Amino acid sequence: MMEGVSPIERTAFVARRVAVSALLAVALTGCGPAGGLGPGSGAATPPSNSPAAPSTVSAPEAGAAGLEVAVVGDSITAGVAPGDDAESPGGQSWLTGADLPPLELGAGWAVPGASTGEMRDGVRRLDADVLVVMGGTNDLQRDVPWADTRDNIRAIVSTASVDRVVLAAIPPLDVLPDEVVVFNDRLRELAELEGWEFVDPWTDVALEGVYRPGATSDGVHPTQQVAFAVGRELHEALVHGATGGGPETGR
Repeated sequence: MMEGVSPIERTAFVARRVAVSALLAVALTGCGPAGGLGPGSGAATPPSNSPAAPSTVSAPEAGAAGLEVAVVGDSITAGVAPGDDAESPGGQSWLTGADLPPLELGAGWAVPGASTGEMRDGVRRLDADVLVVMGGTNDLQRDVPWADTRDNIRAIVSTASVDRVVLAAIPPLDVLPDEVVVFNDRLRELAELEGWEFVDPWTDVALEGVYRPGATSDGVHPTQQVAFAVGRELHEALVHGATGGGPETGR
């Protein structure tokens, strides 16, 4: 992932990853009650009782162009409250932590409770530099066959018609931990097969498919603090490239 990157850039990237991991660690020890902040609250500022945003995260190089990001997902992307969506995410959306330069969060489709089939039906062609797809939690809970989920994801990407695609792992699911582990392995394999990037931003809060203590209040959604920190992790992957490349390393 870091091929072609100078030693100075590599050192800065490692420092940023350390900062993000520290934020996740603090989030796990200081998590407050779950619950969305409501529509329109998705600005990249830490939720209440969380640490201030690390100063090391992603200042773009001088003259660097913004990176237009489109998203497709469910409540993990939109937030949990009625009315939360891709453009007005709630407090438990990872978008709250990712909304930092050089990323420019734009259009997309994300609705709480959505399956990948509903994402497939809702998405339209998107004008963006990169597409982030995170979906499948509701497929698992509805016992949707993997073959259907796989075809839905392919259709989402085809319809959105964005050149760079990042497929994100789904979060832990306390009632179906084994299924989550298998599902994310399949997502990784699908990304490799299709030439997409894959990123798992949940590694610091997941333990064999379940949330670590303090990271969730319902076994499905991250707390606001954890969602914010996960957004920072995704921010780093989008800026520096997940598996297979990115703006600096190429696809």
